[in-house]
Amino acid sequence: MHAVHEVMVRQLQQAGARLDAIYYCPHISADSCDCRKPKTGMLERAAREHALDLLRSFVVGDRHADIELAHRGGAKGVLVRTGYGEGEFLWNAAKWQTQPDFVAADLADAVNWILRPTI
Repeated sequence: MHAVHEVMVRQLQQAGARLDAIYYCPHISADSCDCRKPKTGMLERAAREHALDLLRSFVVGDRHADIELAHRGGAKGVLVRTGYGEGEFLWNAAKWQTQPDFVAADLADAVNWILRPTI
């Protein structure tokens, strides 16, 4: 996982982006921690550590748990169709009670939607 994060950070830096932090939950479901998605522990920690307004924030992910996390934390949820996202969306979206605010083709599409001018 750390190797994947290193590659991701390097690729984002090469594209001119910067990450302030990466958060992940090392626990299994049986641990009943507050950081396992869709619980909001990681979002709350990030908000504290980086003075984030979650109501003005976005969670981008390829699983429904990411969308549920976003909405529970007051953020907007963006589902990317890459990774697990395509299957999640095609096979499960009809029964989700919480729908994504946007479904993006890929990460670049998600970024463009997040950065779009608003009226």
